[in-house]
Amino acid sequence: RPDWLGLDPFGAIFSLIPYILDPLSAPVPDLAALSFFELNDNYFEKWNTLTDEGIHVTGTVGTDSHQNVLPIPSLVDNERLDGHRRVLRWFSNHYLVSDVTVDGVKEAVKAGRGWIVTEVIGSPVGMDFYADAGAAVVGVGDTGAFVPGATTIHVPLPTLHPDSPQDGPAPQITIRLKRVLPGGMVYLEIESVDAPLDFAASVAGAYRAEVWIVPNHLTPYLGISPSLFLHETPWILTNHLYLE
Repeated sequence: RPDWLGLDPFGAIFSLIPYILDPLSAPVPDLAALSFFELNDNYFEKWNTLTDEGIHVTGTVGTDSHQNVLPIPSLVDNERLDGHRRVLRWFSNHYLVSDVTVDGVKEAVKAGRGWIVTEVIGSPVGMDFYADAGAAVVGVGDTGAFVPGATTIHVPLPTLHPDSPQDGPAPQITIRLKRVLPGGMVYLEIESVDAPLDFAASVAGAYRAEVWIVPNHLTPYLGISPSLFLHETPWILTNHLYLE
């Protein structure tokens, strides 16, 4: 973890101790990922560098699911904490496909036409990321011509799917638009809280959107200390759209 991910070597283990010592005090087991999930800068530094060099790499997410932790019989749902059923549902990849076939999915993944989602927080509805550049529309994963004075980037405000748990207060949702700079640095162009984002771009570049959420809606399921988990968490991270 320290060498490859830049993370504390034992952080994830310590964060799961409540599930062993006092499971009823911890968030419901399906939300265990909130105890240890965090982004690591190593991956993003490499992605930014490749993007700056003109290499279009699709960002994807996956779960390192092994189902090899000893079962904890006192869990409220009587399942393994690291069971495949539970862990594989924590994250997902959403793609805009031309047709619902294997080839259609492969083409969308290759083009980077989509985003990753932290599904454990809830499934998003209404997410999109595109630019109006003059008369053209440049979607996520696409490359288009930057039109000075006539290029606007849009990120509608996503909402929770009706089937997602929503028994607590409304979540706070923040959209951030970032641009990759020379040298692989990243610049935050603008952010919008609980509102759609529309940004008049003044320069060409590789842009991506991030949607962060304070999961207030999960409060009833976060154990005896919900405040430990009511902080900004990455919900949706898009691939780039390229304006040249």
